[in-house]
Amino acid sequence: MTLTVGSSNKDLDLGNSAYRAPSIIEMDISLVVRNQMKVEFPHGSNTVVLTPPKGWWNSTLPTVLNSRLPVRISSDTPFWIGLMCQYTHVGGGQCEIRDRSGSHRVPIVISRNNAYGKFILSPSVKVPFKNSKESANDFFLFEIEQSKVDEMRKRPGATYKGIVTLIVDATIPVGGM
Repeated sequence: MTLTVGSSNKDLDLGNSAYRAPSIIEMDISLVVRNQMKVEFPHGSNTVVLTPPKGWWNSTLPTVLNSRLPVRISSDTPFWIGLMCQYTHVGGGQCEIRDRSGSHRVPIVISRNNAYGKFILSPSVKVPFKNSKESANDFFLFEIEQSKVDEMRKRPGATYKGIVTLIVDATIPVGGM
């Protein structure tokens, strides 16, 4: 790392003396990485489209709408997952999507699913995890429950949207390690 002190008549305060030359000081800095975290999503996964599990062209009416977003989380330290929502459902426990007019609102259940279970996420609570080793089977599930899908079916042609931000962050203790 090279730090430039300045042009003439500039110095560093190294005591009562003036040090005018050199104007470049080289410093060796050693960094120790104590935590390693990596979160990987598939390319182009910034949009999630909710569909019936068996597709739109199935002869039965959809009971749920959902979408899976694969994720690989690798962390050797504790971390948490939370949500930020463009629209927060009444009570603050879930995100929601809205039709274009904003007159119909639908809560969306978002969870992290892995080999250890299903963990419901919320914009009001940070869900903690001890650590995570890479797993190809991890995914986030976005889901609309049956009763809400029934309400949505009463509005044919409606388009629902909302922005949800998944936050995955290391739990780093304050102070020395």
